[in-house]
Amino acid sequence: MISLTGDVATGGRILMQAADGIKRTHLELGGKAPVIVFDDADVQSVVEGVRTFGYYNAGQDCTAACRIYAGAKVYDRLVADLSSAVRTIKTGLQTTKGVEMGPLISAEQRDRVAGFVKRARRQKHIEVTAGGNAGAGGGFFFEPTVIANARQSDEIVQREVFALSCRLRASRTRTMP
Repeated sequence: MISLTGDVATGGRILMQAADGIKRTHLELGGKAPVIVFDDADVQSVVEGVRTFGYYNAGQDCTAACRIYAGAKVYDRLVADLSSAVRTIKTGLQTTKGVEMGPLISAEQRDRVAGFVKRARRQKHIEVTAGGNAGAGGGFFFEPTVIANARQSDEIVQREVFALSCRLRASRTRTMP
């Protein structure tokens, strides 16, 4: 059996190679773990869940709640409350008491995340409402981040960041994209 957690291009190459010998495969190819929040949702429960499951393992988890689609009626409150909650996440070495989130896996990944956030900030419609910077004290830390007003076509929504940021998008229609 071949198992891969990675990007679509790598998964495609592995699948082609596996076909020659008819190997069983399991491919996790950047699912972007969407969260859909309807206008009648309990926003506080959503915030608590995303704070926990969006930033678990520094967001380096295939099931990290990282892409949020929210109804227009709850969007502003969700952004404000989530941003406030995310700012309280204590980062540091996992062996330190009270730390909720450790560093990213490498300097390369930290720099990759920083690049995504930097490019997102260049978009006039996007707002970084929490975090968005490499953590103080060096190491592979990056602040827990919330990015608001992203559009479906934006790189920050389309590509797998695989780290500690949640991207929020408001739904202006009755159906979620």
